[in-house]
Parts: sequence; structure tokens; C-alpha cells
Amino acid sequence: MKTLSLFSFLFVLVAFTFVYAGSPADDSAVKQAVTNYLSGIDNRNMEAVEQSLFTDATVVIVNTISNKTSSLSTGEIVSQLKKGTLGGWKREVSFSSVDVNDKTAIAKVELTAAKVKQISYVSLFNDNGKWKIVSDVSIISRNGE
Repeated sequence: MKTLSLFSFLFVLVAFTFVYAGSPADDSAVKQAVTNYLSGIDNRNMEAVEQSLFTDATVVIVNTISNKTSSLSTGEIVSQLKKGTLGGWKREVSFSSVDVNDKTAIAKVELTAAKVKQISYVSLFNDNGKWKIVSDVSIISRNGE
């Protein structure tokens, strides 16, 4: 009887973990949402960026090269894309991790260019079946540091 109870408990625990933690489809959808956002910035595609971000999303950039920190709203990001002061880069993107927990997720993303490396922690929320970015905290440094 004890063995059956222990087995039942473990089965429920494992099943709950898989249901609650998200599925491979969620991981893929989160990666796609982050990729759309980053390629939108790189290609100065304001529409793609606006569709990826919540209206009141925040992006925090810690630039270790200039020793400055900045915080941008969705509107400021779009404005800078229009002016050409943001984006237009060619960067390689790789995901270090994606952690999905029900309707929230966080992705750790590494972006590299010829001289610059960026580590981003992107928080997302599933809004009626669509993953949208709530915040992005990025640390920028020289490549190789």
C-alpha cells in the first residue's frame, strides 16, 4: 500500500510539474516572440517591435563600456528606431535558457556582434495566447570581456 501511495504521489508531482511548467510549444513560442522583438530592433522594424512589447514595457540597458544605465519605454524605443539612433545591427542570437511557468516566462539571451556582447533577461507574459515582452534587462560589454 505504501508503494502504491508513493508511486501515486510521484506520478501526480511529475504530471503537475509538466502541466504547470509549460510545454515545448511554450518554449518555442517564447523564443519566437523574443526573436521577433530582437530582429525587429536589428532591422528597425517598428511594427514588429510594437507587436512584441506590452504598451508599458520597460527596457533597461546597463552599458559597461560607457558606464551608463538607461531605461526606455515602448514609446521611446519606437521613437529611437524611427530616428535611427537604435537598431540597424547585425547580431548573432542564442538562447541560454527559457523558463516557462504557466502564463509567465523568462528567457536568457546572448547576442554577439563583432565588438559587442549583450546578455538579455527578457520577461514575458502570455496575453490571450500571445507571448508579449514585459521587460528586458540587458548588459552590454565589449566582446571577450
